[in-house]
Amino acid sequence: MDSETQRTFAALMKEKGGIRLRASGYSMYPYIRPGDICRFERTGHPLRPGQIGLVVSDKGILYSHRLHRIGYQSGFVYQFRGDMNPAYDNPVRPYQVIGIMTELDRKGKILPEGQRSRRMWAVTAMRGVLFFRLCAFLFAWTLRLRPGHAPGGRNPHASVCQQSDSGR
Repeated sequence: MDSETQRTFAALMKEKGGIRLRASGYSMYPYIRPGDICRFERTGHPLRPGQIGLVVSDKGILYSHRLHRIGYQSGFVYQFRGDMNPAYDNPVRPYQVIGIMTELDRKGKILPEGQRSRRMWAVTAMRGVLFFRLCAFLFAWTLRLRPGHAPGGRNPHASVCQQSDSGR
C-alpha cells in the first residue's frame, strides 16, 4: 500500500536528506520522551536490529519504534516494537520505513544515536523484554492513578510524531 503519508515523507526525506519531528506518546519512554525532537535521516536497507525507524503503517499512521527482527514473508519484512509496548507492531515492508533516527534533541542537549549509553540502552531494550514489559505495566498503572494523564481513555503507550516548528 502506497499511502499519501508515505509519499509525502519519502519526498521530504529525499529532498532534504533528513527531517526533525517532535515526539509525543510514551511507547519509547524513557529513551524518547514527549517533546523530544528526533532527527531522522534516509536509510539504506537492510536496517540493523536496535535502530529506531520512522515508519508509515498500512493505515498511513506515522510512528517511530525500535527494530527487533528482520523476517521474510513473500519478501523482507521488519518487525518493530516500542520499548514500553508489550506486543510487536504489524510487520512492515522496507518501503514503509522512511528513515532512521540519528540524534535526539532533549531540551537543547543533542544525544547522538552512536553515543555509547544510547547503544547500551538499545541492547538492553532488545534483550530485556520482560523487564520492559514490567516497566510498561507499572507506568500504565501509575497513569491510571493520576487523573488527567490519559485524557479520554487514550492509550498512553501510543506514539505519534508531530513535525517540529524549528528547522535545522
